Amino acid sequence: MSIVNWRSVVVRCLPTSEELVAHLLTEYGADGVSVTTTPSESESETYCEVTAYYPERFKLVQLLSDISAIDNVGTITTGLIKETDWVDNWKQYYHPARITRFLTIVPSWQNDYVPTQPGELVIRLDPDTSFGTGTHPTTRLALLSLELIIRGEESVIDIGTGSGVLAIAAALLGAGQIIATDLDAAAVSIAQSNVALNPVNNIDLKISDGLTGFEKPADIIVANILAEVLVNLISDAASLLETEGHLVLSGIYHDKIELIRQKVMETGLNIQSVMSMGEWHCLIATR
Repeated sequence: MSIVNWRSVVVRCLPTSEELVAHLLTEYGADGVSVTTTPSESESETYCEVTAYYPERFKLVQLLSDISAIDNVGTITTGLIKETDWVDNWKQYYHPARITRFLTIVPSWQNDYVPTQPGELVIRLDPDTSFGTGTHPTTRLALLSLELIIRGEESVIDIGTGSGVLAIAAALLGAGQIIATDLDAAAVSIAQSNVALNPVNNIDLKISDGLTGFEKPADIIVANILAEVLVNLISDAASLLETEGHLVLSGIYHDKIELIRQKVMETGLNIQSVMSMGEWHCLIATR
């Protein structure tokens, strides 16, 4: 297998611009970002450093230009990370994170983690080259939604599974048969590795473009992807939902929420709730 090196992009900005910077980085293809905060030299303000990674062959010129145009963005630095250094690079800041009341994400190499509360469910993940730690607001909102709606034995379709975190969470929360798909074969391989780290055996991973080829209805359909992709999935997802089923849509930036809301209502689904975290939104609809 060929070795892939990666370009890091680190954007220093004020907290007010953090969400927009993270959104732009993901729109350009990063599967996830990390955010750290640091005081300024004068310690009068706090700055954020938003980090994302791209394959070495990815052309950064337009991305860097677009980020520079965002208000309150300071320095932007890039670097080269060898594939062999990837895990060690992530270990610097990837630690156990309590995401919801019951769900905690723990890196695969931290074997000594012990749940701190009764009922706490541990999702073990290895970020590998998917760069997703499961802590981005869009993933947090999707996980919270699953925790709210899963009662036990529901059939689930997870579209654009990425690291597999949503499918794993659904299984741990008590869902029945789960189908997790991604258009990217590499993502499916990573998700398979992550599934193997957890005590679950009811997840079927497939390479698939959206809901292409699906005919059997599901109780829950969840998608945490860009709003531009969600728009084209809503109609198909609505037609595959069981009666009283739930559609969970996350990855919606604030300027797209009304578009998504309108598309969902056009299908005849009822919007149950819209949750927000910063500039990101997640919508739950029911049949």
